[in-house]
Amino acid sequence: MQIYKRGNLWHYAFTAGGKRFRKSAGTSDRKLAAEIARAHEAREIAATRLGPQHLITFGEAVALYLDAGKSDRYLLALMDRFERVRVADITPELLRRAAMEMYLEAGPATRNRQVITPAQAVINHAADLGYCQALHVRRFAVEKVSRPAADWAWIDAFSSAARNIGRPNLAALAIFMFTTGARISQALAVRWQDVDFPTATVTIKGTRKGRSGTRQKDRLAPIVPEAIVAIAAIPLPETGRREPWRKVFGYNSRSSVDKAWRRAEKKAKIEHRSPHEAGRHGFFTETIIRKGLDPRTAAEGGGAQSVRLVMETYVHPERTAEAIRSVFERKQK
Repeated sequence: MQIYKRGNLWHYAFTAGGKRFRKSAGTSDRKLAAEIARAHEAREIAATRLGPQHLITFGEAVALYLDAGKSDRYLLALMDRFERVRVADITPELLRRAAMEMYLEAGPATRNRQVITPAQAVINHAADLGYCQALHVRRFAVEKVSRPAADWAWIDAFSSAARNIGRPNLAALAIFMFTTGARISQALAVRWQDVDFPTATVTIKGTRKGRSGTRQKDRLAPIVPEAIVAIAAIPLPETGRREPWRKVFGYNSRSSVDKAWRRAEKKAKIEHRSPHEAGRHGFFTETIIRKGLDPRTAAEGGGAQSVRLVMETYVHPERTAEAIRSVFERKQK
């Protein structure tokens, strides 16, 4: 591989399959030129060894992705930019630059969410099918915002406001997540056939993990009285009965929850808590930190994979200074 400069632009040359290739990288950035050159070389070597099917375009990869029933969220803007670009030419640096150019005023989280994550998902799905190589893209660093987990006072204020704006299903959703530790995706997937009112239990589906798609086991969780009352108060659908297949909370995705969630918070005049902070984070904070439940029982009750994961991810002490002082405080003689 040779990389050399002509005028303001970098060029490269290499040999693959007995054929000599010489081309301009079209950039004055040597690092980017080298990456473009390596991608071109890898593409030609793949075409020689594996055949022309490995020259799939991004548009074709998207078609495969959608045919598999995957979400089309954020893909329209990516198609406008990369539809006819061969996947082999799409490098990590190219995607990062595209994210910055497509969303000039946006923060790193938006760039990750709307460019890096969906583009990588499309390409890696095609890789799983044998059409190209997998791609790993370094994400933009996001400053983590730490907010306290919700407590019963927050949940009560939120659920009351949700009912006042005509969303009893949203009120029930918040109470359900807070008292079961269910992730929002799990809560939204609950159907009436999963709820057993006589035994006050609910079957919560396990989540899929990683690219392998392996799924955690379903779990049977207890439903506390407050949640039973809230769920029972959800109005009947137009059919006048709760069909077993119908979703309990009536939302199809987290995005469909967000607007109503913010509206209820505004109505209640309370600080923002995400569904995660009000739900799963709130569950483990309430059970372990505030009520002193042993971590193993809380982890099992919340469907966590391990106690260690719960302690590292969800459990953050509250009022640390006060707690330490109370331990060592001695009564005056």
